[in-house]
Amino acid sequence: CLPVYFLLVDPTNPTPIRAYNDYCIQPKDGKCSTSDGSWLIYKNQRGTGCEEDFKEFTLDKHGILRHHCSGKRVCPLNGDSSNNTPMVVSSKCTDEQSKFVRTAGKHITTVLFI
Repeated sequence: CLPVYFLLVDPTNPTPIRAYNDYCIQPKDGKCSTSDGSWLIYKNQRGTGCEEDFKEFTLDKHGILRHHCSGKRVCPLNGDSSNNTPMVVSSKCTDEQSKFVRTAGKHITTVLFI
């Protein structure tokens, strides 16, 4: 499961989301045209810098987090707001489910978990 409260994201530009120890967040299928409902996973990218397009995300001015190249939103699986719920890339995410906030430490967390 994806503890999104430890992730870093640039506030305006498409950027990878890095976790720790060279791990990046990406859709499980590892493609730009990711399938609807694809889980987000940690993938060790030692030395690559997480630079592939399918690893980029945007956080818009309304706090909606999107997988950049597919344009699909990021939200908890089935809209479930309980802890340890996997995060997915999906065209079915609602605004409320896809809303994230930046913390003072430049991390992000979904507002459903606050």
